[in-house]
Amino acid sequence: MSYTQKALAAASALLMGSSAVAAPLVLEGNYVKIGVNDAGTVGSGGATSPGILYDSTGTSTFNPSYDYLTPGNPFEGFTVKGIDTDGTTVLFNYYNNNNSVGGAQITGTLVDKSGVEYRGLTFDNRAVWSGSVTEFDIEHDYRFNDNQQFVDINTRLEFKIDVPTLYFGRFTDPDARAAAGDSSSTLNVRGYAGGVPATNVVLSEALASKYALGLFTAATNSNTGISAGWSTDPLTYYGGQDDGDGDYTIGMAFMFSGINTGDIINIQYAYIFGPSSYDAASGAVAGGAGGSTSSSFTVSDVGSASAPTAAPATPTLVSTATAPSTTLPVLTVTLTEHTASEDSGVQTIKRDHTANTTTPMVTTDTYSDGSTTSTLSNSVSTTRSSDSLSGRVDQHEVLDKIGGGFRGLLNHTPSSGNDKVRVFSKNYLGWSSADNGYTGNSKIFGGGFEIDVKPTWTVGAQYNNMSVNLDGTDSTSKLHSNHYGLFSMLRGNTLSLRTNVGLSQNAYSVSRNVAGVFNNDSATNGQEWWLNNRVYWHVNKKVTPFLGYTVGGYQRDAFSESGSVQSARNVAGVNKTTHTGEAGVSVAHRFGGKKNSDFGVGLEASVNTDADLQVVAAVDYKETVFLEGIHQIQDGVNNSAVSAKVKFRF
Repeated sequence: MSYTQKALAAASALLMGSSAVAAPLVLEGNYVKIGVNDAGTVGSGGATSPGILYDSTGTSTFNPSYDYLTPGNPFEGFTVKGIDTDGTTVLFNYYNNNNSVGGAQITGTLVDKSGVEYRGLTFDNRAVWSGSVTEFDIEHDYRFNDNQQFVDINTRLEFKIDVPTLYFGRFTDPDARAAAGDSSSTLNVRGYAGGVPATNVVLSEALASKYALGLFTAATNSNTGISAGWSTDPLTYYGGQDDGDGDYTIGMAFMFSGINTGDIINIQYAYIFGPSSYDAASGAVAGGAGGSTSSSFTVSDVGSASAPTAAPATPTLVSTATAPSTTLPVLTVTLTEHTASEDSGVQTIKRDHTANTTTPMVTTDTYSDGSTTSTLSNSVSTTRSSDSLSGRVDQHEVLDKIGGGFRGLLNHTPSSGNDKVRVFSKNYLGWSSADNGYTGNSKIFGGGFEIDVKPTWTVGAQYNNMSVNLDGTDSTSKLHSNHYGLFSMLRGNTLSLRTNVGLSQNAYSVSRNVAGVFNNDSATNGQEWWLNNRVYWHVNKKVTPFLGYTVGGYQRDAFSESGSVQSARNVAGVNKTTHTGEAGVSVAHRFGGKKNSDFGVGLEASVNTDADLQVVAAVDYKETVFLEGIHQIQDGVNNSAVSAKVKFRF
């Protein structure tokens, strides 16, 4: 890397590292010692040791002067890049580097998992970094046992959007120095001529000692590269760029296509070490690094990766024995696919579980010259099962049923008298029960005024505030309404006409779960209007039959739920017009005659064309203080309420 490039990189690191960061973690075995930092990359941040240390003797004797990462301008990081269907438009491009700790493009949390079972596995040394951005969640799992000469990494990505093409890249500037004569310049090679192709390993060798550091994987969707320009673009490495020897970066990239929302991918790869390229490559395959097995590669010793020699004559195979590994764990991984469907207000999440149990098997071959080789294979058994989880998704509809019944109580019937102006208040407390275990409580507070335009004609206006709280076994929901109304009463000896015009502005909020496993929240708004006309027939002073008709409009905005992506719903808006007829009878009586009629009682019962029933019982004192009891039955919902009203006459 040129002096100018290094100066720019150092300035960038200084600026990006200015924010406060969490302390790095140090993982140490017998052969390998590394730092893992708050940016989710290898290294303790910048030139702080340890970066990457290796001891070929396996005695945990680590010399900070021979750190593979920290000399000069340390460089180790990763990039996640998404491309749209046209093959050129970049959906996202996130880059984290050891030098950008405190200014990383993906922020996350670092946890020490050494010796702790996590995702079905336990390792002597382990650190897990988890981060999140708008498009995906990411996890880097760094792990190795004390006697391993590689650092295995599993990168897990869970997607929140569709990604037509994904590239993931990992890269480092390997300052492989283990003895006098080594420097920051290295001999860089894609592939090892002894059996590992350039798509699966890239190695850097120290100039004098030939100590090797490399990136390795057994994946089939990978490629490697060597960049003189310290590239962070995964396409540089996936395209196989090879700039040769020098103080360059080596990198590895993976490509995935057709990723859907909710998909989870795991990328397995490893940093490998050895006193030679052969030791690094063969040790990685034998140890199962980067997802490898005995069938992945057959590695033979051809010496230096940068100057391979002819392989020695192959001895004769004498015997072969296969047995379960005594050092590697049996791994069980369960993958779950989710399918969501809805029917009759119920969402069902069908889950299909596939459990793969992998038993590492070691095959030992003994040859005629007395040498032995060991290869690792996996014995895999698969079991499948399925289940389904259900939860209600009809909270908005139930809220509307409860609110619709109580909104009908807001149609106002004005009184008459010698006074021309009257001011009244309305206060309701209601409770409800509905199908599927729903219960609700409601409150209405409001009031208005009446004006006698003529002795036989009264008009007025009102405002009411209504709130409904709905609880279910799997949800908590709320409806808040602001109601504005105008009314009129034309009185005759035989017939009277009552007219009410209403407008309600509604706000909904719903928090629901599916069997306590998936959780989603939503909020939306709506409004409704109605025009109600009711004609009263004055049969006598006590009994008054009536007929009514209501036309109305209802609208609720579309919304999208937040929360668990497996159960999140996109719900279309609602816009409809309704027509409802009603018939009923009102019975009233005042006690004490005209001069002493302080108390009155009334009973009103009605049924509408939707087969909904309503009964209202009332008592008043001088038509000034009113107490009411109400019960409604409509479309699977039972509403009950009590009301206290006060009217002031002027």
